[in-house]
Amino acid sequence: MSDVLIQAENLGKKFCRRLRRSLWYGALDIGSDLIGSNGSKTHLRKEEFWALNKVSFNLRRGECLGLIGRNGSGKTTLLKIINNLMKLDYGRLQVRGRVGALIALGAGFNPLLTGRENVYVNGAVLGLTKKDVDNGMEEILDFAGIGEFIDAPVQSYSSGMAVRLGFAIATRFSPNVILLDEVLAVGDFGFQSKCLARINELKRSGVASILVSHNMAHITQYADRCLWLEKGFVHDVGETKEMSRAYLQFSQEQESIKENNKQDGWKYAFGPVVEEHPQISQLHVSLTDLDGQPTKKLSSIDPFIIQYSFETTNPRPVNLTFRFYKKDGTLLATINNELDEFQVQAKGKLVEGRVRIENFSVLPGDYVLVAVVQDGPEYLHRRPMVRFQVTSRNQESDLFRHGIVHVPHQWI
Repeated sequence: MSDVLIQAENLGKKFCRRLRRSLWYGALDIGSDLIGSNGSKTHLRKEEFWALNKVSFNLRRGECLGLIGRNGSGKTTLLKIINNLMKLDYGRLQVRGRVGALIALGAGFNPLLTGRENVYVNGAVLGLTKKDVDNGMEEILDFAGIGEFIDAPVQSYSSGMAVRLGFAIATRFSPNVILLDEVLAVGDFGFQSKCLARINELKRSGVASILVSHNMAHITQYADRCLWLEKGFVHDVGETKEMSRAYLQFSQEQESIKENNKQDGWKYAFGPVVEEHPQISQLHVSLTDLDGQPTKKLSSIDPFIIQYSFETTNPRPVNLTFRFYKKDGTLLATINNELDEFQVQAKGKLVEGRVRIENFSVLPGDYVLVAVVQDGPEYLHRRPMVRFQVTSRNQESDLFRHGIVHVPHQWI
């Protein structure tokens, strides 16, 4: 018996952006198939694009392949082709054994039928007898944990309930290959733990799996190899940790480019913006290390400096605040000179100074520093000044850290 359960060679699938033209192309392709011609399938016609192009890989017994890539890169399309839900335009795909799949939320369910009836329908599609399904029904109900709702129409299910039942069906009937597309993105912690335990159990029994997830901790923990898709092409393939690091770096770079392109909109995500006031000008804020070198990458355990300067015509002491935010807009900390009983006042027209931060005890991620200058209750200036990253010394472990705050600790 061959250990290779999925063998994919130069897979290609294209779609058309316009429905009417897509229907016309479909009719042409059916005619081409009837006369044995496939010339139109290997090149793009007007308004077509490649969802997959020249994709090749093998999946062996007991192996978990992590499928990574940004939204729209072709991951779900590839799973649908493997599960025989879509037809290839070109290439060769060989799948050995029974495939269990949970590709899209509610896929394979008739919303008008009850959960129990859908179990029987899915079993029949897999070639199982009613007796086979009856033998596995109790285990499915126990794993899904949806109780009396098993006899309610699926259209009344929440997204979590539909995923629970779908996962239970996909993994119960002895699959040789299981396809999981973002199955862990829905459901509570208890259900996720059950899913991960079941994936491990299937893997130990020799079941091959393809796992799609944007949670790199799950990919790193369960995948033996990773296939990285980008715009329908294979960007890279290799060992999981190496691919995860490369993909995270790539994603951060792309996100940075995107944010730079929409910088004007970005600055409004952290509260009101005041940029022009006759009393203040030339505001500069930067982060530096202790040697005075500018930086936008900090460690959560090392000290750093906030350096600031601006010109003002206001002879009175001003109220200077620095507010730290997560990239999603969550306020983490506030530093204010008046609360710290420290006076900030111009010498001549220039205000300048430094604030030493002993450590910024947060988990690795992207953060924003907002500067606020006030004269009493009046805003003279308020806007995001610095975007920066916090990293740890062991960046591989960053994939498994969750929460907001880094708690300094030592195992003894």
